[in-house]
Amino acid sequence: MRPVGNDILPVVLVSFVTPLRAHSGIQGIKTIYRVNLVPMPTNERQEPMLAEFQRIEAALQHRLELEALTNQISTRFINLHDDQIDDGIRRSLQMIGQFAGADRCFIALYTDDGLWMNGVYEWCAEGVPSQRERMQSLSIEAFPWFNLRMMRREAVIYRRGAAGLPPEAAAEQREFDFEGIHALTAAPLESQGQVIGFIGFSAHRSPDSWPEELLDLLNMVTGIFAGVLERRRFQAIQAGHRRFLELLAAEHTLADTLHALVQIIEEQSPGMQGLILLLDGRRLYLGASVSLPTEYVASIEGLKIGPAVGSCGTAAYFKQRVVVEDITEDPRWDGLRDLALKHRLRACWSEPIVSSGGQVLGTFAMYYRHPRAPTETELQTIQTAAHLAGVAIEHKRTQDALRHANLELERRVEERTYELERRRQVAESLRNTLAIINSSRALQDILDFIVTQARDLLHADACVLHSVDLETESATLEASCGWPDELADPQTISLAAPDSFPYRDTILMRRISFGNYPPGYAEAALNDPLLDPKTRARKALIRTRYAGSLALPLVIKDELFGSLIFYYQTPQEFPDDQIEIAATFAEQAALAIENTRLRGRVERSAVEAERGRLARELHDSVTQTLFSASLIAEVLPRVWQDDPAEGRDLLEQVRLLTRGALAEMRTLLLELRPAALLQAELADSLRHLVDATAARAGFLVRLSVIGRAPLPAEVKVALYRIAQEALNNAAKHSDAAQAAVTLDCQPGRAELLICDDGRGFDPQAIPPARLGLGIMAERAQAVGASLTIESQPGCGTSIAARWEDKG
Repeated sequence: MRPVGNDILPVVLVSFVTPLRAHSGIQGIKTIYRVNLVPMPTNERQEPMLAEFQRIEAALQHRLELEALTNQISTRFINLHDDQIDDGIRRSLQMIGQFAGADRCFIALYTDDGLWMNGVYEWCAEGVPSQRERMQSLSIEAFPWFNLRMMRREAVIYRRGAAGLPPEAAAEQREFDFEGIHALTAAPLESQGQVIGFIGFSAHRSPDSWPEELLDLLNMVTGIFAGVLERRRFQAIQAGHRRFLELLAAEHTLADTLHALVQIIEEQSPGMQGLILLLDGRRLYLGASVSLPTEYVASIEGLKIGPAVGSCGTAAYFKQRVVVEDITEDPRWDGLRDLALKHRLRACWSEPIVSSGGQVLGTFAMYYRHPRAPTETELQTIQTAAHLAGVAIEHKRTQDALRHANLELERRVEERTYELERRRQVAESLRNTLAIINSSRALQDILDFIVTQARDLLHADACVLHSVDLETESATLEASCGWPDELADPQTISLAAPDSFPYRDTILMRRISFGNYPPGYAEAALNDPLLDPKTRARKALIRTRYAGSLALPLVIKDELFGSLIFYYQTPQEFPDDQIEIAATFAEQAALAIENTRLRGRVERSAVEAERGRLARELHDSVTQTLFSASLIAEVLPRVWQDDPAEGRDLLEQVRLLTRGALAEMRTLLLELRPAALLQAELADSLRHLVDATAARAGFLVRLSVIGRAPLPAEVKVALYRIAQEALNNAAKHSDAAQAAVTLDCQPGRAELLICDDGRGFDPQAIPPARLGLGIMAERAQAVGASLTIESQPGCGTSIAARWEDKG
């Protein structure tokens, strides 16, 4: 106050509260203050007026504190992140309750149809019991007077003992008495022109002393909380969709994804119980359920769709939405009504889940425990849920199809890789087998190698090769791998009895046989009266140790040689490729046997041919030389008496002839003993060859040796054979008067040169097979040497072999 003349003018502040609105609701308030100057009466009236001014000042202070609290709450929500909203609401309720001196502060929301309410947030002072659990799924008809006031957007103020509740509020009075409420103030929450719930606070421990202005507090924060709750609901919807999309993108099962979808929809629709059923043929099976009774869900498993089979069966049948507001009255629930009522289910709306191609995949249902019709928002929710379920089902089916295709592709690639690897192994094994067949190894070594390769490649546990003698009716074990010692004795098996030898009849008929042994076969073999005791025991042992076998005949030029049998300890399917590989090894075994036979005949023929050649050489060279020396020796005494000079010439001829015969004999000994050629130095071997050629051909042959570096054995043999062939050609075809052989052996290299002064020839006109030219070239190539042949008719011949160590 301030003096104006003789009077005092009191200052009165009048405030106006204006809410600040945003698109999601009220986000704050604006306060406007107006100053009123009131004339003061005379001095005797100043004291009552001062008391009134103090009361106004206290009220003003309270209003300022109230507005500061409201601004604080509004600012709190503006700065909060989405995941902090729930905690922010509870902290704000605590601030309001403590400011008002209340014991409990709460928020309850109505369902979309306005028939039910649920307690969602609550703050209680220490020692005050919570009522939130009791405030779940309560019908508004339980408290008709209170909820009617809220729907009319009217506040409720209650004080015990005051005549504040009319007779029609008897239910509310009983509830207040039950909770021990001394006072309660509540105001409606409004969003987008619709009452969505209410906010209030109450006193439980003592009568309140609340001023009337506290109702203004609720009126001021209702817009804030309505906007926050709307934001919270929008956030929940977004979070639910985001969570669903994340599950859809992740490698989760269809059941997990649908379960999450139902849970998300239930969180957004309080009081609703969701169910997804999947259509398979003409029946519905569980896709996902969260809160429905397990017994009820199990009872409708495999439900056959039809024109009046509850909500889901009918929706799937007609491919359209079915809304049943009251299960007790709808005829489409005649066959399922008792089951639904047993579990207190009163309403069910079902939306068919339809694929992008128009095919019904299942149904999405929303159950309620009270009769009710859907709102537009709920119809949109069930439609969206069914669409999302369809997306999930199609997505998962596409993923499954893609995964199946990938697995099938991987399986085919694996099979192809395995096939290629197996073919590579088969090719390599056959290559190795052919190499050993063409080698000079003994037949037993070759057969042992074949059965080992065959067993490993066909993954058999044992491989056995028998020869068969049809005249003596017996089979002999020739080679085996993995075959037990107790089955290898005796080596010879009689074939007299029809079942004495595995696959005896089919082997004799030259047919491939395979199979798995039936149970009890070993016992049957032991009791076979047609077999002798040893054969029975042997057969039973085979059947006990092995579960299956594959037998192939070995045929050599239409002649049955024996059999190749593979044994397996586990039953087999015997695919065609396995049989083909086994047949290939059987052919290789037959080829090895035939090759050994042919090699034996060839070796015998070669021995006979070599004997004949040596006999001819002895006759043509050594025998004739010795015969000539013998004739000269007989006449030498008489000639010596008549003419000593001529006798000395004859004596020199005898010396040359015997020396040539000796050289020829040494050369033949080298032919008979190849090891001697390897052990001797190449220069010494060539000296014997030169002397023998000179004695045999009757012309002069000179040998020149430069260096004596050691040479590999195969190089020594090759150069010796080239020199031998070249000198033989000179002696037989060139009509030469003389020849020269030059050998230059240096470390890491060697050069052999054979020259004669004979008639020569045209190398282009002479085929390689003539004069042994091809043989000489092959010998040089075998040891990595080069061969050069220079000759012209009438100008003699020069042959040069050059070798160099390239290792």
